[in-house]
Amino acid sequence: MDEAKQFLTKLIAQKTQRDPQFGPWVALRNLGILFERDLDISPANLIDNLSRNTLFIIQWPGLVNDGKLYFLDRGSRYFIDLSQISHITLL
Repeated sequence: MDEAKQFLTKLIAQKTQRDPQFGPWVALRNLGILFERDLDISPANLIDNLSRNTLFIIQWPGLVNDGKLYFLDRGSRYFIDLSQISHITLL
């Protein structure tokens, strides 16, 4: 695991809370940094791997359309394919 992924994994672990009913959970926002090319991070893979045992609540400044989570708007080249990730979209 490279330094950026290691740092994010550690930071998310530090911010993770525990609920008696739902177990571990974490709320995240401002995830645009994950798309920074120099970090060499796959946002979908990172979220998928870290959310296997933790409930993720994500505030996302974008759009969900056709099973894709777009960053900012549907025309964005930055998106996460949600087809393999269990999720619920709240408006």
